[in-house]
Amino acid sequence: MPDTVFLGRKAEIEELQALQERKSASLVVVQGRRRVGKSTLIEEFAKTQTFYEFIGLAPDKDMTAQMQRDEFARQLSEQFGLPKFIMQDWGDLFTLLYKQVNKGRVIILLDEISWMGSLDPTFLGKLKTAWDTQFKRNAKLMLILCGSVSSWIEKNIISSTLFLGRPALYLKLNELSLTESNQFWGKYYQ
Repeated sequence: MPDTVFLGRKAEIEELQALQERKSASLVVVQGRRRVGKSTLIEEFAKTQTFYEFIGLAPDKDMTAQMQRDEFARQLSEQFGLPKFIMQDWGDLFTLLYKQVNKGRVIILLDEISWMGSLDPTFLGKLKTAWDTQFKRNAKLMLILCGSVSSWIEKNIISSTLFLGRPALYLKLNELSLTESNQFWGKYYQ
């Protein structure tokens, strides 16, 4: 397996850096097929900053909305040193997260957001409300919504009137160029 090397995505990193220079909170949407480097891009961008990552659980026939909330709560507890807890409502979870990140420069990644929210019809409304009433109050906060189920992101975030005018940046990642791929894999095939 290759060592972790970050190649390419210079334009995307520059767009995120420019956005961070604004004097207001930023909502960002990142989409692209699985294994194209969405999470890696965000991790690279945020590597020298305060960064919190929350990842939805992969779909399963037995998955429930409460299981997704419980996993989010577990990740929240772990990252902020909070006691373990259970919450029945995404609004309460987002409020608890906001209380931890309401000051200073911070980047939050909600990764595989379609997995996280697809089983709860209130998820997107609660996220929109949390953005409007809480997260955007911290002018140095960047909230990144990321996922590989592009059709869900298109329908529920990009084309939804719920989020109309809220995202400051949309990034759609494609595969690395052939040159970048050769740089990445080259030393293993010489």
